[in-house]
Amino acid sequence: MSKYIEEYKKEIQKSKNILVNKKVSIIGIPLSEGQDLEGVHLACDDLRRLGLYDVIKSVGWDYEDVGDVKIEKKKMHSNEKKILLNGNGPEKNDQNGCVEYEENNIYYNDIKNIEVIGKSSENIFKQCDKELKKKNFVLNIGGDHSIAFATILSSVHNYENLKLVWIDAHGDINVPETSPSMNYHGMPLAHALNLFKKKVPYFEWAEKLKHLKPENVALIGIRDVDEYEKIIIKKSNIHYYSMFDIDKHGMYNICKNALQKIDPDNNSPIHVSLDIDSIDVLYAPATGTLAKGGLTYREIHLLLKMLADTKRVVCMDLVEYNPLMDVKDKKLHCDSLPIHADATVTGKLCLEMIARILGNDIA
Repeated sequence: MSKYIEEYKKEIQKSKNILVNKKVSIIGIPLSEGQDLEGVHLACDDLRRLGLYDVIKSVGWDYEDVGDVKIEKKKMHSNEKKILLNGNGPEKNDQNGCVEYEENNIYYNDIKNIEVIGKSSENIFKQCDKELKKKNFVLNIGGDHSIAFATILSSVHNYENLKLVWIDAHGDINVPETSPSMNYHGMPLAHALNLFKKKVPYFEWAEKLKHLKPENVALIGIRDVDEYEKIIIKKSNIHYYSMFDIDKHGMYNICKNALQKIDPDNNSPIHVSLDIDSIDVLYAPATGTLAKGGLTYREIHLLLKMLADTKRVVCMDLVEYNPLMDVKDKKLHCDSLPIHADATVTGKLCLEMIARILGNDIA
């Protein structure tokens, strides 16, 4: 028996990710200003409490929790009103030392909470960049999907020819001119693809960074897409797969096709950005932008397993989990991971998905 155990250990060693160390850098990113609901900022602490560390260790990985990224607060400006943010400058400081932009038509002026998001995104980029340079697997736990602009650009900055698998019910590819809500969490993919026509206030730190190439993106699971987003998706040259595509062809074929499209040579690093609302509300009720007809429990696990099987995933964002909206779960016989007994439905699923992207298998 010991002989078989030793052989199994050798196989596990061979199967490790070829681009990163077998160590997870956990980054909490409690940014919630990209949307209107309270609660998503609590996700990382909730998953820590439910057994995040034990789950990572149980699937054979070490971890380092680097804590939470600092989320900046909006400063009070001299006019005590929301600052005009549609100027090109010259920039000036008000009496409180806050940056103001003199009015003209170079900057977007109506994205909600852009000061907090822009300044915090610089902190996110720096922290992700630091952890990626260690060659650890980086796990970014939001927060809303606004975090993805900074996390993706940090991966692009560290890995040549990076590929992105964006798993979401929504396109998140609005530009400010097309956004119905002006909430930034519906725009980060467009921003990361450099589709914005104007500058974004408080994002000057990112203007010289390399952006993502659309042909390197696969968007999987969309089912709730704004009218103008449909046009952007079709014209942007990204590869996209709706729930209808998944119904027709099955998740195995969709994932296989997506990987062939974005990485035909099977040798590129992959960044996964996973929005909880991609999953059907039956399995993941704790998210703010609910939409019927999402991915099933089995579909999301198969997708993550296939991505893990590439051995080339270097980073994953897990976003839009809102613990305040979750419901109690029942313990089942198949619950083999060391998850806290009082774990909620979506919280437990989040931990299961983390284990899956790290290579946890059925047998």
